[in-house]
Amino acid sequence: MEDLVLGKPILRKGLKVRFEGTGAIIFVPQKGKTYELNSTATSVIKLCDGNNTFRGIVGAICKGYEDTEERMVEKDLNEILRELEQLGIVTWKNE
Repeated sequence: MEDLVLGKPILRKGLKVRFEGTGAIIFVPQKGKTYELNSTATSVIKLCDGNNTFRGIVGAICKGYEDTEERMVEKDLNEILRELEQLGIVTWKNE
């Protein structure tokens, strides 16, 4: 997870994103595929602007859900970001 902590996630260029209700539908032209995201993943992609760090996103999520343990948010966020990266939705801006 250390490599995630150093980078800043950002949505890949060229994506077509449509927010619907609490979720989102994303078309990834490079893969020719469309993905439907649930509310959790949608909340995460909204924070993937290239400015927020992994830790910053964890903090924002924890602020919204006060009863959530930071360690669990880190674990879940790690899994979500890895999956979004594999799908071609998120990439990393490293400084």
